[in-house]
Amino acid sequence: MGASMKLEPAGLFTAILVSQLAISASPIQGLQAQAHLTEVVRIDGHVEALTPIALTGDPSARVAVGNGHVYVLQRQDAGIAVFDTLGARVGFLGGRGEGPGEFSNIVRVEVLPGGDVWARDSRLNRATWFRSGDPSDPHTERLPAKVSVPGSAGLGIRSFSFPAVEYPLSEALAIANLRQSVSEADALPDSVRHAVFMGVVRFDGSLNRMLAVAPGEPPSLRRSDGSVVSLPFVPRPEADIAPDGASIAWAYGWVDGERAGQIEVRVISTNGEERFRTTLMAPLREVPETEKEGWGDVPFPQNLPLTDALVLGHDGTVWVGHTAHSGQRRFSVLTSSGAVIGDVVLPKSQKLAAASRDWVWVLHSDEFDVESVVKYSVSW
Repeated sequence: MGASMKLEPAGLFTAILVSQLAISASPIQGLQAQAHLTEVVRIDGHVEALTPIALTGDPSARVAVGNGHVYVLQRQDAGIAVFDTLGARVGFLGGRGEGPGEFSNIVRVEVLPGGDVWARDSRLNRATWFRSGDPSDPHTERLPAKVSVPGSAGLGIRSFSFPAVEYPLSEALAIANLRQSVSEADALPDSVRHAVFMGVVRFDGSLNRMLAVAPGEPPSLRRSDGSVVSLPFVPRPEADIAPDGASIAWAYGWVDGERAGQIEVRVISTNGEERFRTTLMAPLREVPETEKEGWGDVPFPQNLPLTDALVLGHDGTVWVGHTAHSGQRRFSVLTSSGAVIGDVVLPKSQKLAAASRDWVWVLHSDEFDVESVVKYSVSW
């Protein structure tokens, strides 16, 4: 991708590209405060048999905080372990099966503004609502297997074949990552062929509106003999959805070209309005020679990706995770308007799952790869 995306589509697609908000640049080291963390709660993975919490996926999709509880995905038990905010187990939602409220491959949990607990099953392609008033009577609904795209979107394709619904906005609408097939990607303009798309979709399988088109790079290379090989260390946008579903965000770091060392962060409300955009400056780090061993003639980028995490906080803060280095992962913490608050540093073994200015919940993986869920207070 170059410095910007230049398209002239109509209708739904234009709304995400025409914002004229100013972009500010902020350094990430040396000028802002670094927070101090104090552990206050630990849900021990050994004691609670939380191995594994999840094999893959976004940490913020695996742990949800709300209703005075902490909800933790348990893929091996096909459900959700429920804890109070002091770490005591108080219940379990779901179970293995294909009936209402049961799961085959649970991949995401959210606490909705009204108090309902919502979870998605990727294998059964459906979602379940555990109602706040009576979680024993869950409601399960099929999710769209494909999303049709109106011509007014100006994308040049008619559908996204692999939508992943991430957050319900109502009984009819939801936020989704929109993933295309190879043929759909080939039909896209070159400037967005490898972009990441997020939009609001209807449960009937149609696109309501596009929210974001985040820059991306080809994840694989097709050789002259027709074989395809995955590329290492490909920069990709990190994205997240606010806990209340009111906004989404993405962050992308450029590792070459005129924008090398810049991380662009955008926050967009689910009605399509851009809340803010800002640019952070980050140091470039070359790919170590030891990482290139065993890859043969596969081309390597010169520099490592700049970001590897993004979390929208419960209080509107934005947590931009810089690629782990020297055993640590640094987060730049921004206000709801994009101003830099300061930095939070976590060990590489900890992944941020939920956050606010005053506290964070993390997944802590020990030497046995057992994950515990830990809460820290944050002081600046």
